[in-house]
Amino acid sequence: MEKTLVIDGKNITFKCTGGTLYRYKQQFGRELMEDAAELIDFAASGKKKKIKIDGVSRVIDDYDFKKLNLELVYNLAWVMAKTADTSIPDPQAWLDSFDTFPIGDIIPTLIDMLEKSLVVNKKNA
Repeated sequence: MEKTLVIDGKNITFKCTGGTLYRYKQQFGRELMEDAAELIDFAASGKKKKIKIDGVSRVIDDYDFKKLNLELVYNLAWVMAKTADTSIPDPQAWLDSFDTFPIGDIIPTLIDMLEKSLVVNKKNA
């Protein structure tokens, strides 16, 4: 699965394949599926909350940010970008190439890609 987002004015393509898990383990020494479970747990913590801004009622997503591991998000974003484009530099240099990196816009895409790309086929499980 592949998706392109505009981040800091640049088209960044994220790709998730079977090799993504291997690349993640090689780069970070951790299992992607274990770390992804943390991210999915954070996403599941979101609750709708009604607030008033300037007298206008709005509904927002309210997350338990104690469950958000930013290093995991950065690592996951990098490995999916690296899977799409092997020429990108190491994680630190890649992240430093952005003036802004809108985590809130990126997380839903990463979670969606993980869920769709790494699904266990229940018929064969």
